[in-house]
Amino acid sequence: MPLLLDKKNASLTGVASSSLATRDVPVGGTIYDMYLYFETGAGVANAVADMKSEISKIKLRIDGDTIIDATPTQLLDLQKFYGDKNGAGNVAGVIPLHFASAILKSPEASKLFALGTADVSTITVEVECGTLVNVASIELYTSRSTEERKLGLHHRIINYPQNFATTGDQEISTLPKTQDIAYEALHIEDQAGTIVNVSVEANSNTVMDEIPANVQQVILANSGRTAQTGYYHATFNRLNESNGALPMAGVNDFRQTINWSVSPGGNYNIVAVAIHGLDIKTKTNG
Repeated sequence: MPLLLDKKNASLTGVASSSLATRDVPVGGTIYDMYLYFETGAGVANAVADMKSEISKIKLRIDGDTIIDATPTQLLDLQKFYGDKNGAGNVAGVIPLHFASAILKSPEASKLFALGTADVSTITVEVECGTLVNVASIELYTSRSTEERKLGLHHRIINYPQNFATTGDQEISTLPKTQDIAYEALHIEDQAGTIVNVSVEANSNTVMDEIPANVQQVILANSGRTAQTGYYHATFNRLNESNGALPMAGVNDFRQTINWSVSPGGNYNIVAVAIHGLDIKTKTNG
């Protein structure tokens, strides 16, 4: 495992109500993690509730391509989903962006998805600010090694907005299915806890067959994940292997059927965690 160097970067600029705060992240080496650190005007870490209520969205772009598009609540919930078994609860002031995967079984597998920057020109963090009351500044920290790697394989966390205003089965077949991606998990927002079960099919092959929410919660626990209130987590890489995600190569029909006992009330999101860069003709880890 390479030595990781933890560094404070320049703070984000444009931190103000209804503004976009940004920072270009220096390229070079391989980035394992980023940490956004939110502070009050007195230099004290913001409460978790402040970050969730005052920040609207966090995005990370590599050469203009979005690889993270999520709310603070979603990112903090994912931190607990993957890390609670190790005591990685939410911490005041900190929203982590993890790239190397802590759920994989070996250090070599874990570092496979860290962000190589040898073929990258720009990396930009964007924070969409809502009405700021307590958040006054945002600092950026990175953990990186000196390894010179191309971008290659990497995870993306992207919101896919959905709408359903009734009960019963909702079939969704609009998630991307390009050959260069494989899905680790689909985190379906369910704020009222009203999803009865979920089915997933790929080219008419059944991946999940009407799995009830309580059964899925135990399945998740067996693979080292902690179900979070407000979601149904459809997780595919349960053996925690580097090649255990659900590939979309050759898939023409990818659909999820969600059975709702109570309407989700209209708009909600599917937060997809997917591996990108599987098309080795265009990207490598060389």
